[in-house]
Amino acid sequence: MDEINEMLDKSIDTITNITDQIGQKYEIYLREKAIEKVEQKLNKMNIKIEDVSDEDYEVMINDEVNNLKKEYATNVAKVALGVLGFDMIFGW
Repeated sequence: MDEINEMLDKSIDTITNITDQIGQKYEIYLREKAIEKVEQKLNKMNIKIEDVSDEDYEVMINDEVNNLKKEYATNVAKVALGVLGFDMIFGW
């Protein structure tokens, strides 16, 4: 019985570690995309990154990360609702 509990504990730890790693990779991905978008916006306004204070730049990036999260969440919700709608229509 102890072996089963130990295996279950190890499995749960592994799953937790994997989810943490995925979450960290997702945050890094979002931050990289946000930096790209902020740099594009600054270029369109003919503002050099060096002219923006570190605090302002960080705020811009964090705002963009939040915008990306909202955008991705909206897209996931649309897909989920679409699948549910098709499920009801076609009886999958």
